[in-house]
Amino acid sequence: MARRRPSLDRDWLAATTAAGLLTILFPDHRTPETLSVRRKLRLVLCGAARTVWDRLPHDDLRAAVEMAERFADGRASGVQLQEVRREVNRRLIAAQSDWRRLTDTPTAPDVVASAVARYATAAAELAQACCNRSVTVARVAGRILADFPRLTAPSVVWEADLLTNYRAVEVGPDPAAAVVRDIFGHPTLPHFADAWKSPTVVALAAGVAADAGFDRLPVLADALEDVGCEDERVLTHCRGPGPHWPGCWVVDGLTVRSPTR
Repeated sequence: MARRRPSLDRDWLAATTAAGLLTILFPDHRTPETLSVRRKLRLVLCGAARTVWDRLPHDDLRAAVEMAERFADGRASGVQLQEVRREVNRRLIAAQSDWRRLTDTPTAPDVVASAVARYATAAAELAQACCNRSVTVARVAGRILADFPRLTAPSVVWEADLLTNYRAVEVGPDPAAAVVRDIFGHPTLPHFADAWKSPTVVALAAGVAADAGFDRLPVLADALEDVGCEDERVLTHCRGPGPHWPGCWVVDGLTVRSPTR
């Protein structure tokens, strides 16, 4: 089991944003060279998009996020990923054009329409990031997720952006922080012992991963206890309220061979 450092525990528990959590995991923001980390970063972006799923302005964006999830787990090709990314790029260009047209006009802009166009631009940028071939910590933490809380903010915040400095407006908690916690787990994850990976446990975990059946995680916790798992972080995560997303660190620990960090 990895040694736990109290300072890391305190920092991890105190962090309230996805970008802050990624800074704890990767202090220097250097691009990780492992495929598993890149996969998890992509899934963090996809999970963030799912927290605003019903607010994404186009089905094209949702389709792109779903394709990015399949690509992350080897169920879609790079060609397929780039096809949906082209659709997202078209949406992004259209939204940016609307935004410029509304804000550059000599007359006073329509505040509501401008806010809608700016929101559409930010949503398309998130979907585009999900579909990028290269996903790096610096770009994800420093730009995409740093601005992500705006996507969860009410329309009045976006309208205020046109009238004042939106960064002075309270946008509320960052739901993407919960995504990072679920997918990366903790700076010092427990070792998933071979003894825990019984055929029953692995089959349960693989089933959860296959159809995002996270309601079955408490059953997985029971099966883990039956094979001798006593790690409270693992068991509590499975029995806690969630939410969970593809890439959940416990499910990955039982089904993904390569290390997560």
